[in-house]
Amino acid sequence: MGGQGHGEDEEEEEEEDPLDAYMSAIDAEAEKQKKKAKDVESSSKELIAAGDSKRGERADIEEEDDQESFFRYMEENPNAGVILTYTEDGVDIEYDKDGNPIPPERSKVIDPLPPIDHSTIEYRPFARNFYVEHEDIAALSSQEVAALRSKFNIRVTGPSPPPPCSSFAHFGFNQQLMHAIKKSEYTQPTPIQAQAIPAGLAGRDIIGIAKTGSGKTAAYLWPMLVHIMDQPELEPGDGPIGLIMAPTRELSQQIQT
Repeated sequence: MGGQGHGEDEEEEEEEDPLDAYMSAIDAEAEKQKKKAKDVESSSKELIAAGDSKRGERADIEEEDDQESFFRYMEENPNAGVILTYTEDGVDIEYDKDGNPIPPERSKVIDPLPPIDHSTIEYRPFARNFYVEHEDIAALSSQEVAALRSKFNIRVTGPSPPPPCSSFAHFGFNQQLMHAIKKSEYTQPTPIQAQAIPAGLAGRDIIGIAKTGSGKTAAYLWPMLVHIMDQPELEPGDGPIGLIMAPTRELSQQIQT
């Protein structure tokens, strides 16, 4: 009886504990991964040392990743992403320190427009002079005209300039234009308007010089509107009747208003 009990104890001791078995399996898997990593590292070193053309490829995967693909593409295409330093005209483009292109200097020589033979073009007749001198202005003597210019601080040059007008009623504007002027709260012409509007209505060339806010814009626009309204209606393909050029966007908006 005693001998049999001793044998059963030995069999129980020989049986492996489940926890020990689990830990042994983990250790075995860890050793396996370490060996695999060493094999990969050794294989990579052999490829680099041998100067293989497939340098940079990993031995543990069949396909290259995004980074490997990018570097391979850049090696095969050295000009990829490089900004060309020439234009269609073959002129080299320089860049500043921030990488912004510096536009090349262009020739300031402008090719002349082809000559136009106006004798072959039939132009419609048009009225040029719309100024009818008011009787009050016509009655002024030369001394009174000079005194009026002196009062307005007007200096004018040119052949026989018209006398300045001191009232909007002297310009001969129609009711619609006069209503717009009154709506804009103009009471009487400014000096530049008093002298320039009669000349503009008469179809003369004008260069007006006055300080900002003196009413130069209206001095040009009101005679221009009179000339425009006398023209025939525009037809398809016709160009502008009046052209206004301004140096800034803000001034263009002011003129439009």
